[in-house]
Amino acid sequence: MCSRFYAWWKQNGTDRIGYWDILEENAEKLERLQMPQVSRSEITDRDVCLLVVPQYTDYLEHTSEEARNKNEIYIEKLKEYHIHNYTDYFSYIYKNIHLERNTEKYVKEELRPMGIVLGAIPARSGNNLVRQCLEGHPRIMMIQEGGFFNNHLYLICVRLAEERAENILPAFWKMYEGESGIEGDLFAEESKRNIFNRKMEELLGLGNNFTSQELFVMFHVAYEAMFGREAADLKNMVIYWEMHNYNRKWVRECAHWLSDKSVHGYTLATVRNRYMTAGSLIDNIRFHGEWSWVVAFGILCDMDLEVYYNREEYEYWDEFTVSFEDLKLHPKDEFTMICDKLGIAFHDSLLETTRHGKQPKNKGVSVSGFDLKPVYNLHEEYFSVFDRMRISLISAPYQKKYGYPYVSCLNFTRRELQEMFLKGWRWENSFPESTIGRDAMSMWNVNRGIRNQLWRIRFAEVMNVDIYSEYIL
Repeated sequence: MCSRFYAWWKQNGTDRIGYWDILEENAEKLERLQMPQVSRSEITDRDVCLLVVPQYTDYLEHTSEEARNKNEIYIEKLKEYHIHNYTDYFSYIYKNIHLERNTEKYVKEELRPMGIVLGAIPARSGNNLVRQCLEGHPRIMMIQEGGFFNNHLYLICVRLAEERAENILPAFWKMYEGESGIEGDLFAEESKRNIFNRKMEELLGLGNNFTSQELFVMFHVAYEAMFGREAADLKNMVIYWEMHNYNRKWVRECAHWLSDKSVHGYTLATVRNRYMTAGSLIDNIRFHGEWSWVVAFGILCDMDLEVYYNREEYEYWDEFTVSFEDLKLHPKDEFTMICDKLGIAFHDSLLETTRHGKQPKNKGVSVSGFDLKPVYNLHEEYFSVFDRMRISLISAPYQKKYGYPYVSCLNFTRRELQEMFLKGWRWENSFPESTIGRDAMSMWNVNRGIRNQLWRIRFAEVMNVDIYSEYIL
């Protein structure tokens, strides 16, 4: 954020503002920008320090040993100077995305796409289905791999927007190689990396500096070039970005970052029957061997759905929702509707589920095309009829809102509800060996979540209000 800080300091003309380079890594940049600097000895207990931290902290388990060590060094420095650690404030997307205030986002016409679509799709509700259908459309661009590069693209672009054009590519590779960790195999093939570099160098030749939004577009163009797809005219192209493994509320808020009067912006969300979603999630957890009782209860009990469906309004941005079941049952109708909204023509590739033009083999990233089993599978190995009734009850506002089976909590007394949710679940017997999340404190938190959700849905029904409204969130 050096250049923005410098501009603010020059405009306000105060001598009480200074940059403290706590890790002593930016001396050359600070000297070039002629930014005022302060040292530890100059800071008193009457000063306020705004800490701008270069490391990611969202997913430390995915970062390299070097990046992890840097974070530890930084934290030790803070302890040494008796400063509270506010690192999270500057690294978490949902806390800093609204700091972006660019009035002109897509300054260069050559880097201005026709539209951008954010995929805010809840877990096990069509993420891979939508990705693999859209990826073959000749007017849609996307990053297929959902690892470090795709998921951290916002943070990457914001950081690189501070660099001059000639420094952007070296800074990107330093960042990528130092922080991607186990997710850093996207550019493992030297031939693909060379194509990526050539395309980026070509695009970087368009100017001396770039906004973070322009870098977002450039990275998509360079990525597609690696797989033989050239965007001849961006004015006719739509970018689909599904930021995986992030809270969908944060994904929605990326509209604030990307929206502009010159680009059509959309958020695509999906809905799915809750006990179908829960069964699919348990299947996925078993496949990956990462079973957690707390996670399972969270998905069963609808504890976090308000962050998916409590929408924000953004200028120059629209949002629409489709159901997972309709995508499976009526794919041509649904994708024709989506294309109409995006202003592009329907293409037969939308009826194929592919990844880079091929049917993926990995169960973790592939889907079953338009096989209807996921629509009708009741997952009876996990849920009894009684279990499905309880899921429909505790998820009733969502199920009712989107036309799925639901049960009103007003059909039961509070004592009956308590007794109902103290009984065991069939799916618990599927994991007798698992102890993750079964300690007393974890189970207390699970039961507290269930209690709170039951209170909320009862309040909503008695008062006849939307559970996702601002009054009871």
